[in-house]
Amino acid sequence: MKENPDLESLSGISNEAIIKATEHDWPEWMDYLENKKASDLSHKEIVVLLHEDGGLENAWWGQTITNTYEKYIGRRKTGEMETGFQIGVQKSFPIPLEDAWELITSADGMQIWLGDAVELKEKSGYETRDGITGEIRVIKPESHIRMTWKLQDWDKESTLQIRVTPRANGTAINFHQEGLKKESMREEMRYFWKDKLKLLIEFASQ
Repeated sequence: MKENPDLESLSGISNEAIIKATEHDWPEWMDYLENKKASDLSHKEIVVLLHEDGGLENAWWGQTITNTYEKYIGRRKTGEMETGFQIGVQKSFPIPLEDAWELITSADGMQIWLGDAVELKEKSGYETRDGITGEIRVIKPESHIRMTWKLQDWDKESTLQIRVTPRANGTAINFHQEGLKKESMREEMRYFWKDKLKLLIEFASQ
């Protein structure tokens, strides 16, 4: 393994989150792919390797680990995926998991991070007062919401995932956005979601 790789920054996902989902941390997955000489494989071949040989069942994690490995070996820019650029930000909240889930799914919480209180129902579309549009794709209570998200002046929608993860002294709330068209949009959205997390923790502290 390369010396001192900041894999959490490369991926935008904590070691704790990937261990919970896959039972292995980032260094273990990078070592596995290095030992399999994955640098000689295409993106699709690495994904297949992770699923058929590495035992991964979740398609999203297969893509995420592959993208992180490609950044790790210098094949891909930080934040770049097959479908565009991605960004991940997270913050720890000193509240239990169930309270964090209530925070992001309540009307007040959605007003903060989404800009409107919409119906959280799978396969339902939404449009906020600010013109943000999308569709709720997946809702897994006390785990995550996966949805499409598009600003009014964008010509292409992105995919947004909001995840809550238990921590020793509270809960981490993570915003992960992918499918961004330009690298400049990645930095714009990084500050956007960091600000939303700041507002959420201020609200939770009231």
